Amino acid sequence: MPGWISLGGAFGLQRCTVVDYSATGAQLRVIGRREIPRRFTLSFSRSVREGKSCELVWHDGEKVGVRFTAGEVLP
Repeated sequence: MPGWISLGGAFGLQRCTVVDYSATGAQLRVIGRREIPRRFTLSFSRSVREGKSCELVWHDGEKVGVRFTAGEVLP
């Protein structure tokens, strides 16, 4: 499933692929830019500013593990 990493309510800044998704977190595949912010919003549409608030748990090459820091969708 496609996803976008964004900061501060901005539209999608970095494209990613959601490889695995659960109620508590997700595994993402990020190609290109290797710097992933510690906290960000994972959106499922580039043109929508809502998404899941995430915290980076681990980063190994193109793979990134995040945990959701809120149980609800952020505005």
